Amino acid sequence: MFKSISLILLAVGVGACGKRPDKVDMATVLAHKLSANKQLASFSFCNDVPLVWDSILVVKPYCPAGEIKKFGVKNYANTKDFVSNQGVDDANCTLLFLKNQTCVGYSVVPRAIVDLADLPNEKDSGVSLITKANCLKKLRFDKTHEFVKMVD
Repeated sequence: MFKSISLILLAVGVGACGKRPDKVDMATVLAHKLSANKQLASFSFCNDVPLVWDSILVVKPYCPAGEIKKFGVKNYANTKDFVSNQGVDDANCTLLFLKNQTCVGYSVVPRAIVDLADLPNEKDSGVSLITKANCLKKLRFDKTHEFVKMVD
């Protein structure tokens, strides 16, 4: 009896640790926000992300997947597949939505829609950190290069 209960608890525990983060389509959300105003728009991750989160890691182009380990993501084993190509990818940034250091969602945002690469880096890495305290960002259309940048 005790052995059966132990096995059930072990299976439930492993299953909870193995939950894959949800995919979130932030590229469409950001593109829609910009369609109203091509010059400058405010965007709040606090209001527009359909997940419960407390921080967002913005993984930038050419960031090796191992850099994510510096941030102590608890379910890194379930998350590394989403950032494994980021080390050689110049066209996208990957957002990892975290809740209590656990990745609960991810989104790939093409730099052609919004270039997130200019956000400030954290811990000498190719990663930016967005928190509830700094979740309001500005989307600015760069007329010279004809693309949109996200700035603080």
